[in-house]
Amino acid sequence: MPAPYCYLNGQLVPEREAVVPISELGTQLIYDTARTYGGQPKLLAYHLERVWDGVRYFGFDLGLAPADLERAIRQTLAANVDPDFVAQGGDYLISLKLSGTPLVCITTPSLLPLFRSRARYFRTGIAAVVARGAAAGITRISAGNYGGKLGPFHFRLHALAAQGEAP
Repeated sequence: MPAPYCYLNGQLVPEREAVVPISELGTQLIYDTARTYGGQPKLLAYHLERVWDGVRYFGFDLGLAPADLERAIRQTLAANVDPDFVAQGGDYLISLKLSGTPLVCITTPSLLPLFRSRARYFRTGIAAVVARGAAAGITRISAGNYGGKLGPFHFRLHALAAQGEAP
């Protein structure tokens, strides 16, 4: 994957070159994350509405309208989304950091490192459920508990729960 870009105050710049002076952070910061599914933003209108509620509450002048912020998010995604990565089931976070100085920073990191860092928690949770198993009334593991995407593992987890086997 090429080096990631971020949107910083009106420009797409390589993340490793993005610099924000400490004086521009301000004392109030709005932070929001959304995510993509299939490389496309999920619930973006909801996130933008929530962010804009915060902008109004703090009285920030970002120097752009809500439609401009949405365009900036889509532009940042377009610069970073790798279609091959998405085709293999990969997706991205959409991370917004805003302040009234104004600061508008948008990053779109891959979810893969996040998922890898949390894998042991998934394994521990699955093992705990499986250990209790059908005898305790547990008959299935919901995909909703795992981001709604178990893919080829859905049936394996179902079988593990039924057999009382830990992964």
